[in-house]
Amino acid sequence: MAGVFAFFNEPINAVKLSEIFPHEHISVLGWNNVLKALSPLLIANDDNYTILHNDVMVYLSGIIGRDMDNVQEVYSGLCDYYLNLNN
Repeated sequence: MAGVFAFFNEPINAVKLSEIFPHEHISVLGWNNVLKALSPLLIANDDNYTILHNDVMVYLSGIIGRDMDNVQEVYSGLCDYYLNLNN
């Protein structure tokens, strides 16, 4: 989740997360519960969530940058997500 908020520069929702990480086999309802559990770090606007403060995003970027395998997984999922938007 840290990688998504560090690298994904738009509101996130459970549907997007299920499309970014299909190999996790987490339902949309499950992702929704994850997002709700991250309150108060996230601000909910309908079904979309944004990070509360830019400092939190910078902090998460620092954490995610320590594990290059995780960075690669997140980037790969985000790239696949964006490529599939055009299909």
